[in-house]
Amino acid sequence: MLGVDLVDCSSGGLLPQVAVPFDPGHQAVFAERIKKEAGVLTGGVGMITAKRLYVGVGIDFRLVIPPVECRANGTT
Repeated sequence: MLGVDLVDCSSGGLLPQVAVPFDPGHQAVFAERIKKEAGVLTGGVGMITAKRLYVGVGIDFRLVIPPVECRANGTT
């Protein structure tokens, strides 16, 4: 049987014409909604650094990557 174990939730932020909020925990709302509606484990990304941003907000995991240096236009 095949299935999904965990959905890594991110809005991507790949299109320069789309304004993505840049606040701590800004992606967690996507993970929370997918978890609620699809009933699968979800992981959130997006500056989820403080415990209050991931404990008790409805996500199962916080996914953390090492910081990368970004230029003013958002490229690395």
